[in-house]
Amino acid sequence: MKYRPSVMFGKCLRLDHLYDPSHDTHAAMGHYWWFWLPYYYNNGGSIRKGSACVEHSFKWLCFYLNVYFWRVSP
Repeated sequence: MKYRPSVMFGKCLRLDHLYDPSHDTHAAMGHYWWFWLPYYYNNGGSIRKGSACVEHSFKWLCFYLNVYFWRVSP
């Protein structure tokens, strides 16, 4: 089976200038924040098992990196 990789990375959204961050505990210094410690997630998919999608995600502070492997039909 063949897989096609796709990668997404970036920084979380900035807050709107009209937004009041005092009402949201995840909003500070103009950004939304996720995790102070690095966070890793995968969906349990495996290329060896022939899963349709294998996902690996990494989040830290306001940054993210997602790597996907999509099964391609022959």
